[in-house]
Amino acid sequence: MCVCPVRRLVPGGGRGEGVFSDHLGDAPVGPDWDLVLEAEWKAGASDPYRHLARLWRLVARRTSA
Repeated sequence: MCVCPVRRLVPGGGRGEGVFSDHLGDAPVGPDWDLVLEAEWKAGASDPYRHLARLWRLVARRTSA
């Protein structure tokens, strides 16, 4: 299955985003933001967190043919 046949892109995976921080909206982020980002990155790649996230990022890779 090609995501974009013109560019020869196929799905390579995906991850959720905003699992732990989406509720903050435009509120200022605290000094431990790097820890929150790390937790988001890890949780967004695994279930059930990946499916709970409001945003979902599709990762694609280019085929050689």
